Amino acid sequence: MNKKHGILFGFAVLLTAAIFTFAGCGGDDDDDEPASTLTITGIPETYNNKYAAVYGEIEEGEASTIVVAIANNEGKAKQIKGGSVTLSVFSVEVDGEDIDLTPYTGNAEEVEINLGIFEAEDLEFGPDVFDSAIASAEFTVSFTNGSDTVRNPTITTSNED
Repeated sequence: MNKKHGILFGFAVLLTAAIFTFAGCGGDDDDDEPASTLTITGIPETYNNKYAAVYGEIEEGEASTIVVAIANNEGKAKQIKGGSVTLSVFSVEVDGEDIDLTPYTGNAEEVEINLGIFEAEDLEFGPDVFDSAIASAEFTVSFTNGSDTVRNPTITTSNED
């Protein structure tokens, strides 16, 4: 992942964590809201019991929507089990000082996605959040009603210096 994407993902995750912390989101699930998910299958078994989080940006004319896929509404990475993980997809919209976090339910083609695999579900929120990833992948998705499935992404192990 390039530095720009890492900074934007870190910003989005930081905003998400702040929203959950300060707005009290996290306890109530609204069954009327459509589920927006990104399912990733074919993850090598080496990464079972590790944690995944995803960042992407949808370009919409002159505007863009930051999309994060995390574990439900807790602002944490989600555990990989059996070579698969299903993440909830949220759009993070920032307008000045207003921050809006909602399940992403739109349609978008060829969205570049960055996957980070981490040792723990609690991430160090900030612009360098992907620096702590033990592995990563980049791929393209096409959301239909906010959801998509990715099979067999090419995972790259992070090099330890």
